[in-house]
Amino acid sequence: MACQHKLSGLVLIGAMVLLAVGAGAWADGLVVPVRPEHRVRGTWAVKYHKVDIRVRDQVASVSIDQAFVNTGRARMEVEYLFPVPPEAAIDSMTLLVNGKEFAAKLLKADEARRIYEGIVRQKKDPALLEYVGFGLYKTRAFPLDPGKPMRVQITYKDVCRKDSDLVRVWYPLNTEKFSARKIEEVEVVVDIKAAGDILAPYSPSHDITVERKASSHVVVTYRVKNALPTQDFEVYYKQSAKDVEATMLTHMPESDKDGYFMLLVSPNPKTAKDHVWPKDIIMVLDRSGSMQGDKIRQAKEALGFILKNLNAKDRFNVVVYSDTVEPLYDELVAVSEAKVKDALGQVDAVDAGGGTNIHEA
Repeated sequence: MACQHKLSGLVLIGAMVLLAVGAGAWADGLVVPVRPEHRVRGTWAVKYHKVDIRVRDQVASVSIDQAFVNTGRARMEVEYLFPVPPEAAIDSMTLLVNGKEFAAKLLKADEARRIYEGIVRQKKDPALLEYVGFGLYKTRAFPLDPGKPMRVQITYKDVCRKDSDLVRVWYPLNTEKFSARKIEEVEVVVDIKAAGDILAPYSPSHDITVERKASSHVVVTYRVKNALPTQDFEVYYKQSAKDVEATMLTHMPESDKDGYFMLLVSPNPKTAKDHVWPKDIIMVLDRSGSMQGDKIRQAKEALGFILKNLNAKDRFNVVVYSDTVEPLYDELVAVSEAKVKDALGQVDAVDAGGGTNIHEA
């Protein structure tokens, strides 16, 4: 879009698009009590979980530092299982229990499947069936005393898959659902270096911070305390040397009905500010009843982020709709500190309720 006139943009906030972009499948470990009367979950907890992921031209080096603790009152015999995805290559695995190192055995997928299914039958907990088809690193049984942490350190390599120009970094945090209580600290740090410029890193799953070291180097961090993650961690980024990069992603859940699309337009981080074109931007906020709770809160936060980052020569308006369609202003307005402040105040006052008149909006 190499043109000199104003660009018009439409940002639709409140529509969530779920896209199945291919990705490398990494895994996370868990503790399984040996005695059949002890279920997989409820007898132990994760104390902390720290992950360092270094991505270099789509090759990811993963380092995991994790601690488990026996939450019961008596010593129990446990095994440590680490499901190994088919694509992953384990560099090393170190299991420390009270300062003593335990060796682990790598089992192929067929043998691992029998172990997974055996645990499911014995424990009557079907959650492990999601790992059928994976390989398995498994330790011999060892004692875990009450209240004493067991530290696990693992490193391995994998390849981040790429769909067109969009790269996905993925790490499974949902395995923490087996923990008997909230985790004191969870931290995932993704250090990405690429041959070209890295555009618009973002996470659809978690609140992240992005530190840009250079145009081709970013560090993404997710950190939370006293939480029990239930969602896998995802980061997407694009790599390009163009001034402006655009990607169209589509999703049609039913062939005989309208689908959805998401257009990602990313300026190159090296583009000089005097080369940024003025834009006319209309933001559309769905405030219908289905948006109550976290949905409306997240949509308003996203809209607020856009308003705070408009450029001085841009013009904007916000359309809020449910049963009725209500623009904040009668026409596009020029960006000013007063107008942005006014818009933020009006958006903050929006509550969810009513129907969804999306066609008129």
